[in-house]
Amino acid sequence: MAFKDNYYKLLCEREALKMQFLAQKSPIAKFIKNSLQLWYASQWDKDDPMHLFYGYGLPQFAIFRQIERKRALDGAREADSTGNLSAFTEPFESMVQNLIKVGENLQEYYECENIYEALREFHTAGFANPFSEKHIQGLAVEVRKRQKIDFVDSPLISEEVHNRVVGAMIRLAKLNLAERVDVLKTKAPACLGYPMGGVERGVKLGLTYDSKDPLKSLFNNWHEIGHACYRQFIPPGYMVGGRAMDESIAFMFEYHIGYSKEFIQFLLDNGLRNCGYDIASLEFEMRKINIDTKRINTNPLRHPIDIFIHSQFEQIIINEEKTGTPPEAIFAGVIEPYRDIFPEDYSFYQDAHTRGGVFGDREAYNAGYAGAFQLGQLLDVTMDNMVDIVRTIAKSKSKHFAPAIERITGAPLSVKYYMLWIEQVYNISKNNIAAQAYELETV
Repeated sequence: MAFKDNYYKLLCEREALKMQFLAQKSPIAKFIKNSLQLWYASQWDKDDPMHLFYGYGLPQFAIFRQIERKRALDGAREADSTGNLSAFTEPFESMVQNLIKVGENLQEYYECENIYEALREFHTAGFANPFSEKHIQGLAVEVRKRQKIDFVDSPLISEEVHNRVVGAMIRLAKLNLAERVDVLKTKAPACLGYPMGGVERGVKLGLTYDSKDPLKSLFNNWHEIGHACYRQFIPPGYMVGGRAMDESIAFMFEYHIGYSKEFIQFLLDNGLRNCGYDIASLEFEMRKINIDTKRINTNPLRHPIDIFIHSQFEQIIINEEKTGTPPEAIFAGVIEPYRDIFPEDYSFYQDAHTRGGVFGDREAYNAGYAGAFQLGQLLDVTMDNMVDIVRTIAKSKSKHFAPAIERITGAPLSVKYYMLWIEQVYNISKNNIAAQAYELETV
């Protein structure tokens, strides 16, 4: 037995070295290496949905999924630069068909009504989303009142100052850079990975500088730092509360903490005052609603609408409700009631998860908005206690999101705390959005 174990270990090491060599030769080979790692990991427990998601069986299946994903990402870049939607649509449709096959296995495992629900359950067990379509419509009314196209130029934040502020943010969040978090420079802000037993720096924190909107860049990075703060404390083998809890923590950092007076003072003290900002000008910049925004660069009033639209699009695509209809036509129908609050070139592939085929987790973001402000308000989260509170949540080993929120805060998951925050930040009449929220939740 020992001989067989050692032989298999040696074989795996040889394969890993081979794939590491190939990964240095081409991007496709790097995807193949990643696919083989996923395939090896998926061979041990056929009853675990994680392995169902990544696909067990022949390694060619996992490799094919990765190549399809890369083709879709490359197609999206070409579509962006040329306007040729077909460059993305063909690999996208192939990637979706592949994902549907995975979803069928998950649907059987979770005993869900349809494939989309199974994918959503995979990303967030115990999923609950308190945002209704009426809430989304109410937000759209407020966006229409406030959005503008042109704004006065804001004071410049140089890359040097930006990075100095980000460094202070990392220290504020008490990230463990020695063991748990690896900071990388990336094209877009992101946080990948979770700590695994014995693996150093399992959390990959990707940070960036956006010269077009460096202030928003700071808040995007602060969002990802929130992810990293949370993930560094998660016990190995857990994804506490799923994606929705992950987003709750990140949105709590980005908005509940990020828009507070004490955090604004923190930004000024760490370099923004020298750029020409004061409290009033920072607050004005943070509350701007510009129609010409996409994906993560939008604002907390419109973002839930973006999320709602893409989740509706995903559901139709994955459940094959309109077979034969081009995806851009499906998206046009979904976005039609809100088309006037989006830029003209806002296409169905603008969402990063649509490009990468990470379907089923998009709704977790709206659930995350609700959780963020409920945690922030009911736990009285501040810059002084946020890391301790995040550590406690991360170590709770709670697998189900909505029950975890209720247990931690003492109240059922609700959208009203987000609505109250929106009212305060954007000076919205209490007779509008929050009143609708209370009425809907008490009927």
